[in-house]
Amino acid sequence: MPETDKISAALTDADLTLILAAITTIRSKMPFIITLAVGEKATRVMGSKSVDYVNLGLEGAKDYPKKLTADFDLVEFTKDVTLINQLEKVRIPLTALVSSICDTINAAGSDAMKASDEVYDSLKKSAKKDGTGKDLVARMGAKYEGQKKPRKPKTPKPPTT
Repeated sequence: MPETDKISAALTDADLTLILAAITTIRSKMPFIITLAVGEKATRVMGSKSVDYVNLGLEGAKDYPKKLTADFDLVEFTKDVTLINQLEKVRIPLTALVSSICDTINAAGSDAMKASDEVYDSLKKSAKKDGTGKDLVARMGAKYEGQKKPRKPKTPKPPTT
């Protein structure tokens, strides 16, 4: 293995089971979470920077309820804003965790691809020399068939006059 390995770690099956159980527990504590289809996504969305705006809107609704239309549902608005504030406290650390997991997969994937390339190159040489690993080399090579970028034809340089 080259010394450029970005990560060297292991996750035990027991720890993986505990992690997956913890995720199941988190989901069970939020049975109201939903997944919207693409066509169901709201057109007026709130990003993380809009939380203050929404909180100020709630403050205004509570401070000046008589200025709102009669059908304005202050109770539902309060529930929504409270839920947003609570879920933000969950989303921020989970987003950081998912980002770190993605970075770790990226690093481990880079290490694994480099090592697999080394295995593939070594086995290709052996397969040409004495046939060792020929079937495996063919299967590994097939994983990237058609994925190589076609070479652009060289544009001839104009003649100098």
